[in-house]
Order: sequence, then structure tokens, then C-alpha cells
Amino acid sequence: MSGAARRSAIAGQKSGASPKTHEGSRTATDRCAMPLRETATALETSLSFTSAGIYYVRLRNTCSSTNATSVTPVFTLQVNAAPVVSIAGSQTVCANSTVTLQVTGSAQNYYWLGPCAFTSTGSTAVLPSIQSFQAGTYSLMASNGMCFAPPLTTQINVDAVNVNVNTSEPNLCQGGSCTLSAQGNAQNWVWNSTINSASIVVTPSVSTIYTLLAVSSSSCTRSETIQVTVVQPSISANNATLCLPA
Repeated sequence: MSGAARRSAIAGQKSGASPKTHEGSRTATDRCAMPLRETATALETSLSFTSAGIYYVRLRNTCSSTNATSVTPVFTLQVNAAPVVSIAGSQTVCANSTVTLQVTGSAQNYYWLGPCAFTSTGSTAVLPSIQSFQAGTYSLMASNGMCFAPPLTTQINVDAVNVNVNTSEPNLCQGGSCTLSAQGNAQNWVWNSTINSASIVVTPSVSTIYTLLAVSSSSCTRSETIQVTVVQPSISANNATLCLPA
């Protein structure tokens, strides 16, 4: 006649404290006479620990119908605490800037994942000269041994200022004027550090290079230049001998 089987685990801290008993049982239909290795799946018991450390553990299998008991040798169980870490939230950065992703807290292992097959290990991940295609979600997995913290993610947005500059007339006669204009996704336009406008009219007396500073809503900037050439009129004469009509 089949009997019920029970397995329990007894554990004590390595520090020498009084052993603490962790009891757990699950009813199985296997015969009591069957070896433990054959009934281990049916008799699996979970142990709970409230603090990290090294524990000594042994397993006991008892047949309730005959009280026959089998006990394993004592083995060592290392209990690690999951790391407690955090990372900064979503952020918007300027294109071509260097972005540093930093972990707050401590762990034994770090693994970063991001767009375009980005990977990094260590508590700090660096993205030098970031571009628009690198924008997206970056995730972190941190662990102490096989104990993992909950996955963390952060969103990186890249503000790339796009601008195009042109002139209505690249070559002017002295005293002439032309219009310089800019198009793009900037919020503010500053010409030669003084004129705040997307388009300006200039009347240079000599050939001049004009500089435009485009500023986005996130205060990201991009600088472009354009040259207007002033053509100076010139004339020359040489000595000559002329004949009058006959």
C-alpha cells in the first residue's frame, strides 16, 4: 500500500547561531521505498530566507507510514541579496554631445542594452558624440551573482538642429544688397551675434562672411556660415598712338 512521503530541510547560519528549521512538505503518490532522487520532483520544497549569508542545509525524506527517514549530508547554501540600484529618468540631449548613463547604488554585475546593438558593462555607460539614430530606450540589468534587480529603463531623446542657409545674390556690386535666409527646425536665429531673425538684408561694402547661430527649444545650437562677395569695379589704361582720319 502506498504511503505519503514528506521531505523537509533544516538550515543554520554559518556564523554559529542556533540552527533554524525550515519545514516544508508536499504529498506524493510515490512509494516510500523509492530512492529520493526518483521522488525529488514530486517532493520539491522551497526555502525562504530573510537575509543574505552562508547557510548550512540538509534535506530529510520521511515516510509517514513507517517513519523511515533518509537524511542527506549537510551542504553549504550561499544566499545573495538582490542589488538595489536606480538610474536617471528620461532626458533630452543635444546631437554630438557625450551622454553618460550612471547607476546609483551598487551591484556586482551590470549589463546595458540600447538602440543600434549598443551594449556596455560597468556602472557607467558612455555614448560619445551621440546622433539621432541612437535615440531610444536604454535598459539596465544589475545582479549580485544570480540575483537580479528588477530591470530598469530610461529614454534618451536626441535634439538635432537642422539648418540650411542661402542668399538671394552671392555676388554683389559695391553698394548692392541681398537677403540672407535660414530654414530648419530651430526656434531662434542669430546672425553675427546681433540680429535675431531668420532672414536679414545686408549691404556689405567688401566681401563678408556671415555667421548664423541656430538655437532649438532645448537650447541646442548649430552654427553655419555663408559668404557674400562684393565685386569692385576696375579699369586700366595704357599709352597709345592714334592716327587721324585722312
